[in-house]
Amino acid sequence: MNIIRKYGILALMIIVSAFSVFFPIYIWPKEVSNDFNGVMFIDGSQSYSESVSISINGHMNRRLLGGTRFTGKIKIEGWDIPSEYQEQNIQIKFTPKKIGVLIYLDESGEKMRFIEKGYVSMPLNVSSLVISLTDSDDVDIHEIAGSTIIAGPAATRSEALTKANDIFGRVLEEPLK
Repeated sequence: MNIIRKYGILALMIIVSAFSVFFPIYIWPKEVSNDFNGVMFIDGSQSYSESVSISINGHMNRRLLGGTRFTGKIKIEGWDIPSEYQEQNIQIKFTPKKIGVLIYLDESGEKMRFIEKGYVSMPLNVSSLVISLTDSDDVDIHEIAGSTIIAGPAATRSEALTKANDIFGRVLEEPLK
C-alpha cells in the first residue's frame, strides 16, 4: 500500500508539473502581424467588387474556457470607415465557431458608445480575414446574406467569395453569391 501511495504522489506531481508548464504557454498572448490584399463585395451584386489593403497587428490568445480573443488593430484601406476607428485598439472575442463581433468605440458624441460594425473571422495566425459589415450599429439585426463582405487574401471576387462561404457557410442557410 505504501508503494502505491508513493507512485500515486509521483504521478500527481508529474501531472501538476506538466500542467503548470503547458497551460501558460497555451493561454499566453501571441503577437500577430500580417498585411495582405483582399476584395470587398456586396453579396448578390455581381457588378460591385473593390480591392482593399488589409493590415492586422495585435495579440491573439486562447481563453481557458474556449474561444480566442484578438486585441489590436485591423486597418482596411479602401473601406469608408472613419479613420479614428482604424486607429483604435479593438478587442474581438471569438466563439468556438471562430466568428466574433467587430466593435469600435465611438467618441464623437457627448457620450462614448460601442459601434458594432459586423461579424469577423480570422485564424489564430491571422493568415486570412473575412468580415461581414452591417449598415446599422447593431449586429443583432444584421443579416450576412446581402451584406458587404471583405475577404482576404484574395485577388478576385471569386476567391473572396470562396473564403467567405468557407467561414460563414456554417451559419448560413444558403451560400453567398
